[in-house]
Amino acid sequence: MRAALFQPADRPGYSQLRVAPTEIKPAIFGHAEFTAFIATATKLFAQWKDANTPYLRGFAKDGHPKALIETIAEALLAAFEHAPLLDAYDVYQHLMDYWGETVQDDCYLIAADGWWRPPSPAHHRRQGQQDQDTARLHRWQEEVRRRTDPARTCHRPLLRQGTGCDSGA
Repeated sequence: MRAALFQPADRPGYSQLRVAPTEIKPAIFGHAEFTAFIATATKLFAQWKDANTPYLRGFAKDGHPKALIETIAEALLAAFEHAPLLDAYDVYQHLMDYWGETVQDDCYLIAADGWWRPPSPAHHRRQGQQDQDTARLHRWQEEVRRRTDPARTCHRPLLRQGTGCDSGA
């Protein structure tokens, strides 16, 4: 890829661009080496996903979120250990960030109450507040359903855009 992007400059040890600055990104994305890299990373991710989906789908009430993340994170680290041009710990950190920001809370809710049981209010409020709480509860339930629907779930933060989902989107 280096030869496609750079050419020798007038001074020894220096290089200059072979392509216009606006053509750098298309030149990289269209290069066979980059395409092969993306294919390798996507294959590694798909293998990891296939191996770990049963753990995620099998997580239920009384499950242990810490054990779940430890299992899938260590498997991700092992899957990307020998990946070219990728630091397995960077990929691992993407998962851990996503876990901390989004998935962890959901797993603790599932472990406590199961998949679809709404949270129980700690105390009763006046009727107007209860109506607002009910509306909030319905929005929360819909958000949980949306986030956990396997047909819609795609964990893009694990890989850069365009390299993640099966759909290619």
